[in-house]
Amino acid sequence: MAISMREFRAAKILLTSLAVWAAAYCLCALAFLATTPDLGIRCFIAEDDVAAREAGVLTIRKMPKSPAGLTSPQTGDRLVEVAGRRTRTFTDFAAAMVWLRSPPKSDIGTQFSGDDPDEFNPESTFVLIDHPDFGRLVKVRYLPAGVSEPQRGWVLLRRQPLGGLVLSLGWFILHSAIFILSGLAFWQRPYDRPLRTYFALCAVTAVAYVGGNHWWVLAGSLWFLIPFAACAIVLPAVLLHFFLVYPMPVPILPRWPRVVLSAVYGPPAVAIGTMLAVLGLGRWLSHGGEFVGAVQQAYHIGAADVMPWLRHAIYAYFVIAAAYFAVSLAVLIQSYRHARNPLEENQVKWILWAGLLAAIPVTYTLALAYIDPVEFAFGEARLPMCIASLLFTLAYAVGIARYKLMLIHEVVSRGTLYYVLSFGMTLVFAFLIAGAGIAAWQEGTSAYGYAVPFIVLVAVGVMALGWLRDRLQRAIDRWFFREKYSLDRALQRMNRAVSSLLERDDVADNMLYTCCEVLRVEQAALYLRDEGTDRFRLTTAVGKSRFPLQFRAGQEMTDQLEQGVSLQRVPSGASPAQLTLRRLNAELIHGLDVDGEMTGVVVFGAKPNGAAYTAEDVTFLTAVSRITSVALHSAKVHEDLSRLNSNLNHQAETISEQRRQIAVLQSELAQQTGVAEPHVLPQQVRRGLIRGNSPAVLHVLETVRKVAPSDATVLVRGESGTGKELLARAIHENSRRAEQPLVSVHCAALAPSLLESELFGHVRGAFTDAREDRQGRFELADGGSLFLDEVGDIPLDIQVKLLRVLQERTIEPVGATKPIQVDVRVIAATHRNLEQMIAEGRFREDLYYRLNVVSIMLPPLRERPEDIFELALFFIRRAADRMGKRLVGFDEAAVDAMLHHTWPGNVRELENCIERAVVLADGERITLEDLSLKGPETQVASSTATAPRLPSPILAPRATAVKPQPIPAAPQASDEADEAARLLAALNECGGNKAQAARRLNMPRSTYYSKLKKYGLS
Repeated sequence: MAISMREFRAAKILLTSLAVWAAAYCLCALAFLATTPDLGIRCFIAEDDVAAREAGVLTIRKMPKSPAGLTSPQTGDRLVEVAGRRTRTFTDFAAAMVWLRSPPKSDIGTQFSGDDPDEFNPESTFVLIDHPDFGRLVKVRYLPAGVSEPQRGWVLLRRQPLGGLVLSLGWFILHSAIFILSGLAFWQRPYDRPLRTYFALCAVTAVAYVGGNHWWVLAGSLWFLIPFAACAIVLPAVLLHFFLVYPMPVPILPRWPRVVLSAVYGPPAVAIGTMLAVLGLGRWLSHGGEFVGAVQQAYHIGAADVMPWLRHAIYAYFVIAAAYFAVSLAVLIQSYRHARNPLEENQVKWILWAGLLAAIPVTYTLALAYIDPVEFAFGEARLPMCIASLLFTLAYAVGIARYKLMLIHEVVSRGTLYYVLSFGMTLVFAFLIAGAGIAAWQEGTSAYGYAVPFIVLVAVGVMALGWLRDRLQRAIDRWFFREKYSLDRALQRMNRAVSSLLERDDVADNMLYTCCEVLRVEQAALYLRDEGTDRFRLTTAVGKSRFPLQFRAGQEMTDQLEQGVSLQRVPSGASPAQLTLRRLNAELIHGLDVDGEMTGVVVFGAKPNGAAYTAEDVTFLTAVSRITSVALHSAKVHEDLSRLNSNLNHQAETISEQRRQIAVLQSELAQQTGVAEPHVLPQQVRRGLIRGNSPAVLHVLETVRKVAPSDATVLVRGESGTGKELLARAIHENSRRAEQPLVSVHCAALAPSLLESELFGHVRGAFTDAREDRQGRFELADGGSLFLDEVGDIPLDIQVKLLRVLQERTIEPVGATKPIQVDVRVIAATHRNLEQMIAEGRFREDLYYRLNVVSIMLPPLRERPEDIFELALFFIRRAADRMGKRLVGFDEAAVDAMLHHTWPGNVRELENCIERAVVLADGERITLEDLSLKGPETQVASSTATAPRLPSPILAPRATAVKPQPIPAAPQASDEADEAARLLAALNECGGNKAQAARRLNMPRSTYYSKLKKYGLS
């Protein structure tokens, strides 16, 4: 599927924004963790005990040992209040923890050393105490086991555990290296789908890991909780998506991209929606609204009851995530088995080993979640998941360093090192400034302390280092961005040309533009040498200078160029080489060499400033010329191989066409001699008058074989003249209703006022001229099949009645009051676009779905040119027998004309053309003049009659006539012409007997006579 540059830019901006947001989230989350205090109390997100939920308390699942002298709750106690705030739900507890980050000073009391916190005034409004012996204490109320009245206690306010912070920070720094490299590579190659997915995977992994390590701390803020939960939910899907497209898309993905991606991202999307709904409901209920008393209590109980749903959903999604991980490993194993080259195999092998080893800690984590949920919920899973993530990070790093994983190594250039050094220096300055600010804040801002001189010294040091950094950066700039940088850029461009350009002209253009850009030259040309001579012919040129189309170098100049000498123009020079330079109006000629043989020369005009070419310029040209020579040689080899391959294909197609024509002639001969035709369809499908053995026709007949035994409604679609009625008859003859009648109705041939009566019948007196009861087509087809041709032309009011018949299998004749039960299989056909008619309100959607149970698309004749010759032989034999002529076939020009014609009227047009040719033919073979092909295709046919014959008359038209330009005639005119042709063909087949022709078309005689009169055929 092609993607525009605008979509590439949109994807670039979107994923870059995602990456910036992910990095900002991780940094903000780590800063939030570092500044959030910890009580050490751990509670589940949902309370299992119904009584606890109704009482509005939380069970303490984990509690560190309290210092001696403090009355504190223990593990298993019920928490009632923290810092004066009720903790009915985990949401309340998390909000209280966030409040403790910066409590107002009015809520903080003090005690002296040696004071007992339990003796603090119970009536005091202080909920925090700064105690010199313990630190800051938080007042809590709790229910010990077996006690019904809440007790007061004090819990020490601690810092967050250092181990968890260090683990998260270390992982984030290691992950950032891969994250940044993938971002740089993505910025250069936004069209690389695996790289785009991997970049998104890095962003989602960072948010999910950092948030998951400290979820109970971040849960107090929805700004941290919701992004973490969303990324954690979608992470398995993104990982699976990456393995579906890397190293190459799995076969099912390009075929059904929307279906596959919907299946991958559908469950996470549902899970995210469920999570948001439960969180929103719980948060709303926990606030209690504007109510008081019993209503408010009911709200809080409802909030507590909602939380178990969320926990059950989380544990259920663990199973889904494990299934995603297992499928990812399966896809990775499949990618390893189908690696295209050793480099790709090694890349996938390292990632596969990482996935298999990571399955161990992942399995341990999932087992821990179900066996010991307390330890799982509060940090024991951090180390196993860190190991699993680092295994993948290590595999990606090895793939990048050793096996060119996703070509990320391309961004690790000297320019990248330049920016890394600059960023590193800036990072050092940032840490110095941040450290100085923190030191000054801890020491206080008093002018009598030591903070002010310290800040002044740090500021002077930062200024000195900044000046030194600027000087160093200017020196680095002068070193990095000289001519060598231009040379490097030019060589990279030529390397890309070698690997991507396969046309010699493109390679030459790329080389000249590169040289002109680097050397600052405005005129240049490339000449290729005629093998074995000293003649050089112009291949491409740049600039306004008029270089000759060819020139002779002479033996002396050729020998000098073959020795690797670059010839520069000298004003006073009189040698043959200097004379040649003057004739070419060139300043420099440099040879192109491949395997010691000169294959061409590059000619440069004068520089705009008149300066001479330096030795560095010649060195640059030598390097570029070697790459260009190899590229030109590769392009020439590719052209030769392409030409040989094309010739072989033409010869193979010619042999295939000859074999096919021999098979058709053998079939015709077998039919004339009475020998059974060797080719039969599986299970002996009776095809009737359907001719052709192309894959498209055989596929249709195979569908008929499967569909015919059932009573399912069939909708036959295709252009006019493709044989829809013949296919309907084949379906009927291969069904169990074959012994019953097949009744056909051409819906477009009947006036709307007559169509209802024709379909459903009428009773005597139902309308004017209804002198007797008459059975409708449905009733006539009872027990058999009813073919509704051109069902798209049925009026809307009759569509309603037809829908009722298809639903209930009963009809009501016009004027009748009692329904009639019918057993009819309906086969409908149309050449119209029913979906567009539904959108325009001209066809009922419910009727469409009733008819379109099984849809069979008949291919137009231009899409199965293999059948044209067989159909033509069938039509010529039938027409010749009917007219009493002896015709044996077609001449070569006529066959070519038929094969190159696009046949907008399909098989019907071919039949009429052959019948007309049989009438006009004078000899034993039909000629091109007898066919009288009309329209734009006549020129093609005529040209094929005089030009050399194409290698394959069957396959050649596909390059020019697969999608012919539509005939600029109104569709209505085309339909009328087809109808007139059908009327005339029926009349001719019945020997001019109009009544018999009307019966043949299953059409009332009055209708047939009126249509003959309408088209002037009477």
